[in-house]
Amino acid sequence: MAFVTVKEADLSCLTLMAEEAGVQAVRIGATGGDTLSVKNLFDIPVKDIVAASRKPL
Repeated sequence: MAFVTVKEADLSCLTLMAEEAGVQAVRIGATGGDTLSVKNLFDIPVKDIVAASRKPL
C-alpha cells in the first residue's frame, strides 16, 4: 500500500497511469487549507501532523 498526493488537476492522469500499470488507485481524501480530511474517517489539522512528524520515535 502506498499513499500518493497529486493536484486535483492531475488526478485523472494518476488514475489512468495506475490503471495501465494494473494498480488499484482509490481516492481516500483531500488536503487543502489547514486540514487533512479523509472522508468519513477523520479531519486532522496540518499543524498537528507537522508537529507529530518532528517528534522522535
